[in-house]
This record gives sequence, structure tokens and C-alpha cells, in this order.
Amino acid sequence: SRQVEEAAVERAVADVYAIISGPAGQKRDFARMKTLFTPDARLYAVGQRGLSGGSLDDYISRNGPNLERVGFTEKELARRTEIYGNLAQVWSSYAGTSTDGSVNVRGIN
Repeated sequence: SRQVEEAAVERAVADVYAIISGPAGQKRDFARMKTLFTPDARLYAVGQRGLSGGSLDDYISRNGPNLERVGFTEKELARRTEIYGNLAQVWSSYAGTSTDGSVNVRGIN
């Protein structure tokens, strides 16, 4: 049913936020994160220096150590989900903050 599909999508999005968020020193469950993406998934960000990103493994190797060392929390602010057959598209706006306050970002996943 539509409600079951939406609930599954919401759980997946919430799980990603929960995995990348945590205090300094807390290990992240990147093995679990890998189960939430297809093997060929790509994660990109557009910033002042243009487009950056790559594979999920690239994201984990580039960001994982800092997430765990410094601590970081990303909280969803709003979400728009559209489901067409077996395809779901989610726009999830967020605010992210490092534990030490050196990072304070907003964006859309």
C-alpha cells in the first residue's frame, strides 16, 4: 500500500540521518548505511567550489573520520516525498552542526 511504501522511505531517510549523526568519538554504522543505497549510488554536493562527491565508499572514506572525530548532527527540517511506481524521490532539507560548533550548514538531500 502507499502508506507502507511511504513508511519504508521515511525509515530509510531517518536511518541515514541517524547513522551520520553522533557525538565526537562515536563510531558510525557505515555497514548499515551501505544497505540503504544501491551498490552504484552516488552522493554529490554543490558548494562554493562547485560539484564534489562520488560513490558511497568515497563519502565514507572522505567524511567518516571527521564525523567520528569531531562529532556531527544532521537534523531533517522538512521533507517532500513523491512515489511513482517503484521509484521514490525524496527532497529532505536539513541543518547540520558539528559538536564543537565549527561547522554549521544547511542543505537539501
